[in-house]
Order: sequence, then C-alpha cells, then structure tokens
Amino acid sequence: MGLEEFWHSTPGEISAYLEGASHRASDSIDLVKLGAWCVEILARQDKKKRLMPLSKWLERQRSNRAQTPEEQMAIIRAVFNVKKKAARG
Repeated sequence: MGLEEFWHSTPGEISAYLEGASHRASDSIDLVKLGAWCVEILARQDKKKRLMPLSKWLERQRSNRAQTPEEQMAIIRAVFNVKKKAARG
C-alpha cells in the first residue's frame, strides 16, 4: 500500500491491511521459533533434558491495552518504509 492508496482507503481497509501485515510478521517470528526449537531438540537429544513444549513457545504475546495514536502511526510508518525499500530493490 502506497501513500496515495493509503489516503484513498477507508479505515476498515487500512485496518485489514495492518492486520494482515501483523499476521505476516507473527508467522515469520513463529517460523524462526520453530527452527530454534528444532535445533534445541537436536542439541538435547543425547542429554535427555526436557524442553518447553512447542505450543508454549508459539503462544502469541498479546497486550491488553489499546495502542496510542502515536504507536499506531509508528507502525504505519514502519510498514510504508518496508514497502518503499522492497519497491526499490
């Protein structure tokens, strides 16, 4: 989503876009966690030490408080910066 598209979007469209971006970021983090968990399982294989279940590692960390407008704008700016960098190169 570019700036021009942003200014012609409804709040619902922007919300859906940001929610999608959030899910993509969470999925990427989960993939990294899965890789780390698998490596640790292999490292502990001969030591017979117990490891925290993967489901615990993958639990989403959610905050109960609402984001401030400043936090929301910082996220929007970060998303646009990533999009600009991707478009350039």
